[in-house]
Amino acid sequence: MKALIDKELRENLKVAVPVFLLLTVVCWLAAWDGGGNALLGAESLRIFSLMCAGFGAILGWLQIHHERPRDLRAFLVHRPITRTGIFFAKIIVGLLLYFLAVSLPLIGYLIWISIPGHLGAPFEWGTAVPAAGWALAGPLWYFAAMLTSLREARWYASRGMGLAAALPVQALALTMPGLPLLWQFEVAICLLIAALALAVWGSFQTNGEYQGQPLRGKAALAGVMALGTSVVVLVAIVFLANVFYQRDSEVFYAVTKTGGVFRVVTRNNEPAVITDLTGTRLKDPKTGADIEYEEFNRELARQYGVSVDFGNPRKAFNLLEPREFFYVGWREVDGIRWYWTRHGYLVGYEGRTHRFVGRVGPRGLLKDGLSSGEGFLRPGFSGHQITPRTLATSNSVYQLDLRNRAARPIFTTSADDRIVGTRDVSDSATTIVTKQFIQVVDTAGKILCQFPHSPQYREPNSVTVFPLEARDQFVLWIYPSRLQSESLAGRFQMVRISGGEVGPKIELEPAEPPRSADGRIDEALSFFVSPAFPFIKPLLFRLALSHVPIQWNLVRIAIVSAALCAMAGWLIGRRYRFEVQAQIGWVLFHLLTGFPGLLAFLCVREWPARETCPACKKPRMVDRGHCEHCDAHFSPPEKTGTEIFAPLNCDRTGGLLAGTDPKSEMRLA
Repeated sequence: MKALIDKELRENLKVAVPVFLLLTVVCWLAAWDGGGNALLGAESLRIFSLMCAGFGAILGWLQIHHERPRDLRAFLVHRPITRTGIFFAKIIVGLLLYFLAVSLPLIGYLIWISIPGHLGAPFEWGTAVPAAGWALAGPLWYFAAMLTSLREARWYASRGMGLAAALPVQALALTMPGLPLLWQFEVAICLLIAALALAVWGSFQTNGEYQGQPLRGKAALAGVMALGTSVVVLVAIVFLANVFYQRDSEVFYAVTKTGGVFRVVTRNNEPAVITDLTGTRLKDPKTGADIEYEEFNRELARQYGVSVDFGNPRKAFNLLEPREFFYVGWREVDGIRWYWTRHGYLVGYEGRTHRFVGRVGPRGLLKDGLSSGEGFLRPGFSGHQITPRTLATSNSVYQLDLRNRAARPIFTTSADDRIVGTRDVSDSATTIVTKQFIQVVDTAGKILCQFPHSPQYREPNSVTVFPLEARDQFVLWIYPSRLQSESLAGRFQMVRISGGEVGPKIELEPAEPPRSADGRIDEALSFFVSPAFPFIKPLLFRLALSHVPIQWNLVRIAIVSAALCAMAGWLIGRRYRFEVQAQIGWVLFHLLTGFPGLLAFLCVREWPARETCPACKKPRMVDRGHCEHCDAHFSPPEKTGTEIFAPLNCDRTGGLLAGTDPKSEMRLA
């Protein structure tokens, strides 16, 4: 094995070294960009995940592809070492080169920014978890590319299904770069890597063919192919849905500075249709014609979303911007940048020198980095429209004076209530959401208005606040909780506040009702993807902080589809005379994987040609010595005059029959 390891190192080192140098340059540039925290952001993690995936795929592909010319693989497999030994020699070298090329620049970068003065922001080693998680996804592409290079199949058919099986992970890396913060995701990645590695090992035993593989390799290959076909089917359905059911309009509600609520419909390049809640078109007071969309935009009120979490907001993950789980840039005062950390206090760094200044908690300046009592909850973002002034604990809201390193409480809840979300919505008002009330307070903590949650909108998912032009006037949109969102079918509650008076609560219908095409797309997905789809879909939406219950009508469609696929697989198995054990195994596989499993079944196996049996006239497979229907032999091939030796007339013992001249039985064609 040592000689094989030396061979693999010589062949693949020239691939790993350029990647190592490229990542080193990228990390060096990131260390000097923006105070040293550039590589920890969402956009940088997306690029890093793409680089890891590309490097893993190229390395895995080349390790197999190098041996195809001049039949080098046939030379290797005849060495005095098992094929399993050759397989392990390859992956030991491949994974070693991958992790050295990827991890060394990343570790050096983290050590650099961990040194005080290099990073003008709080540093925790936990910030490396997302990058390390996406580096772990590289071996997924490594084994997927090895499987693709090994398989004896057509590119336009099923050869690339191994790469397709890794595509969902990369899609998640691009959409939710903070997913590695969830340990469940990392476990799923490791299981998928193990399945791909087992499929590669099985294919390695038979030069990429299915027949003759160990049972474990066959099972892993079928599972990987089912995942790959699921991705292809899903992409095809989404593409067709976008082609035939593309939305040609956008419909939404908008609030003006005077408190008017309007429904806006925009269609391609057509003029926008703007109507009030009664359906009357909004007119331009200057011209008397329908108001222009650009003019209407100038009359819109600013809006501020209040993030609400009835669990523990301070420990909530941010899968879109993972760095913000550890610290959030809050405010800059006198050249000092203040960050909220997940420990619940503010830390300050001098913007020019990156020098640490101090820590501030609910009780003011903290000494020796020790927090006494409860910390601040995760702040709501105020954007660039207003300067944030307040932070909250679970029972109080504090006005912060960062010049004097002090915090003054301006609002406190009752003993049986708890704050679940706050946000400064103007220079003189803050919206506070508790478990029992929604209230707006001024800078002195005086309650401008307060009202309890409605029964259907208890524990809201979020609240949007529109400060109006007049003083102390607001419009609030209250969105239902995740558990109530399905029953309310997209409706939300609107409350108008004027001078401390709370107006009537109005329930607004969805700006655009759900289309029947959306239901048909879900039904198509349920029929053509795995039966697990109706159960996985709620979990995916839950990651996006929205609740979707299990739709049992889709479950029934998926079960019917899986049953039909199992029946089709059984009939195909009977046609090709599968053994009973293989028939039962494939039926169970089809029941679990549905239509993608049927496609994988057709892709992984080698299907022999069939010709008519001269004895029973039924189609028989050409790879068998006897007809599977009548047990007849194949007919001898017709003589064409090119035969070199004529057949000998022998008895059962192999001797020549009496009276046969041996010289006459051997003739040239």
